Amino acid sequence: MPVTVRIRNVQSIRDATLRVEGFTVVTGPNNSGKTASQRAVRGVFTNASPGPLVRHGESHLTVDLTFDDGRTVKWEKGEKVNRYTVDGKVLSTVGRGAPPEVTALGVGEVKAGSDRLWPQIAEQFGGVLFLVDRPGSVVAEALSDVDKVGRFTEALRLAESDRRSVGAELKVRRTDLLAAEQELAGFDTLPTAASCVEQAEQALADTESTEADLAVLTDLSTRKQAANADITHFSGAPVGVVPTQDEVYFVEGVRFRVQEASRLLGERTRYLREVERLAQVSSVVSVPDTRDAFTAMNNLSDLRAILDRLVSARKQEASAQRNQDGASAVRVPPSEVFVRVDKAKGILADMVNCASRRKKALHDLSTATQELEAAKKNLALLTKEVNTLLGDRGECPVCRAVCDTGSGGSHASVDG
Repeated sequence: MPVTVRIRNVQSIRDATLRVEGFTVVTGPNNSGKTASQRAVRGVFTNASPGPLVRHGESHLTVDLTFDDGRTVKWEKGEKVNRYTVDGKVLSTVGRGAPPEVTALGVGEVKAGSDRLWPQIAEQFGGVLFLVDRPGSVVAEALSDVDKVGRFTEALRLAESDRRSVGAELKVRRTDLLAAEQELAGFDTLPTAASCVEQAEQALADTESTEADLAVLTDLSTRKQAANADITHFSGAPVGVVPTQDEVYFVEGVRFRVQEASRLLGERTRYLREVERLAQVSSVVSVPDTRDAFTAMNNLSDLRAILDRLVSARKQEASAQRNQDGASAVRVPPSEVFVRVDKAKGILADMVNCASRRKKALHDLSTATQELEAAKKNLALLTKEVNTLLGDRGECPVCRAVCDTGSGGSHASVDG
C-alpha cells in the first residue's frame, strides 16, 4: 500500500519526506541518509533503541507514516521519550517492542529456519531482492507452505475489500454527520426563541395585570365623577347643610327606624284583616257571650253523666235482648235524645273554639294598636329630625327621596 514517510532528527537527516509506492529503491551518494531512512522506517515497527538513531544535539527523533487509506502512525523516540500516536490515539506507555496497534498493520519480520527476514524492507547489505541471497534451506522453508501463503494473500485481499467498504461507509456517515451538524446549527437560535416566548408570556401577564388595574381605575374614575357631581350639586348649599359623618350615621339610623315603622304598619294591616275575617265568621255563627260559654262548660259535666247513663242503658238493653227476659224492666230513652246530645256537644266545642280565637284576636289587635301608636310617635320624631337635617334642600342625599319641606317636611317615599 502506498505510504508517505516523513523523517526528522534521525542521524544525518534533519527533516526529509519520501513516497514509498510498490517496489521502491533509495539511491544516492555516501552519507546522504539512505541507511538512516531505512533504519527510521524499520524502527517504527520495532521500536528500536534511540542511542545510535537520534541526531546529535536533539532530544528525540520523529517518524510519521501516512497511508493512502487514511491511517497514520507517528513514532517519537529519545532518552526520555517513548511514544506512539496511531490514528490520532496517543500511546504514551509503551514498553520494549512495537505496540499491538502497530504490529496489526502487517509490517514485520518473518521467521525462516534460524533466520528472521523482512519481506517489506530490505537490509542495508543483504541485496535488493527478497530471499535471493539466502541458502536453499531457508528459501525452501519460507516458501514450503504455498497454500498458507495463498490463504494469507486472499485474507489480505478480503481485508482490503472490507477496508474499502468501511471507508465508503465512513464517508457516507461523515456526510450524514455534516448534514446533521448543519441542521443542528439551524437550532442555534432556539434559546433566543425560547427567551422571546418567556418575554411574551411575561408581557401577557403584565398586560392582564394592567387590565385589572385599569378596571379598578375605571371604577374609581366613575365614582370620582359621581362624587364630583355631588360636590357640584351641593356647592351652593350653606356650610351647615352638608351632614357630617356622625349625621350620616344618624340618618341611617332614622332610615332603619322608618323601615321598622313600615313593617309595623304591615303587621297592623294583617291583624285588621284577621279581625274582619273573624267578624264575618261571627255574623254566620252566633257567638255567645263569654259568661254563657263558661256556664255551658260547667254544665258539660251534667251532660257527660247523662251520657254515661245512656251508655249503661244501651248495654243493659243488649243484654236483655240476648237473654230474652227483663226487657220491660229497662227504660231506654228514645234515639232523638242521643242526636240532641251529639249536636249539643258539637255546638259547645265550636263555642269554646270561637271564644278562644276571639280572645287571641282581641289581644293581638290590642298589641298591634299599641305598637302602631308607638311607631307613629317615632315616625313623627324621626321625620322632624330629618327635616331639621335637610333644611330646604328638598332631597335626601342618602336615599334620594324627595321631601315636602313646604308642609312641615316628610319623606314622600321610603325606599327599603
